[in-house]
Amino acid sequence: MVRRGVTSISFVIPCFQSRENLAALVVDIFRVADSNDRTVEVVLVLDSRGISTSEVLGDSVFASDRVRIVELSRNFGQHNALAAGICRTSGDFIVTLDDDYQHKPEDALDMVDLLVSDNGLDLVYGSPQKSRQSPARVVAGSLLRGALRLAGLKNSWMISPFRAFRGQFRRVFSGLHGPNVSVDIVLSWVVGSVVSVEVDYQERAQGVSGYSHKKLFSLAMTYLIAQSVGPLRFGLFAGLFGLLATVGSGIFTLFSFLAGGITEPGFTTVALLVALTGSLQLFILGVLGEYIGLQHRRGMSFPLNFVLRDSGARDE
Repeated sequence: MVRRGVTSISFVIPCFQSRENLAALVVDIFRVADSNDRTVEVVLVLDSRGISTSEVLGDSVFASDRVRIVELSRNFGQHNALAAGICRTSGDFIVTLDDDYQHKPEDALDMVDLLVSDNGLDLVYGSPQKSRQSPARVVAGSLLRGALRLAGLKNSWMISPFRAFRGQFRRVFSGLHGPNVSVDIVLSWVVGSVVSVEVDYQERAQGVSGYSHKKLFSLAMTYLIAQSVGPLRFGLFAGLFGLLATVGSGIFTLFSFLAGGITEPGFTTVALLVALTGSLQLFILGVLGEYIGLQHRRGMSFPLNFVLRDSGARDE
């Protein structure tokens, strides 16, 4: 495992039926780390029974003491798997990357170097220089980023599965509960400065992405509902807009009645009552939604604060 006392890097890789890519990726991580005199560990989170633990342990590559294998009981999803792996790291810096071998270890070291050189920087995303995705997948990805934006992720346009951040932030993942974890939203809650750098993604050696267009859309809707109070807040603003519109239309209808433009008995009263009642109902639902939203945020178990350093701390 990682030797403490030196700058060390933990690579966290959620694995989903990709043994062939994994072998090449882990070998490359060790090659790049050794050639650059870096201390690393690789945490593989097996998020599928399709990867046999015995086969992985039987391979000399994975038998290294620099590899830690975390096997989940079933497929819990990429971000839940990442959270499980992040909690079990020990490096000074943590790098997350997919198991499809599209991310270059050399770029990971460069991203970590940015963190080392700038103490005010907490998180670095590696974004592809050129998108090789189909138009439909680009749209699905944009929808996902939009949902994350509504969920409170201000830098949603930066997000990428290729991340490097400081090891202290692993602590925030140990207290999470619930099935719909987003690593990016959790990090956004505690990190300070975030940057995105362009990296060159390699062509996928084997297999296809586990995220279909349908799954990306479903994930966007999940984050929008499970991680955001945006839909609830929409009712509040819609109700407020309805009230203002009702006042405006009421004044217009009243002047029309007084000017003789409306001659139908009772129309003015009925129109105003219907508009006012509907707006009040929507507004009240929006207010109730705000209360529910406050409880929802508490239920996400985000920490009240996050102490990065404490000069007064003493070892017990």
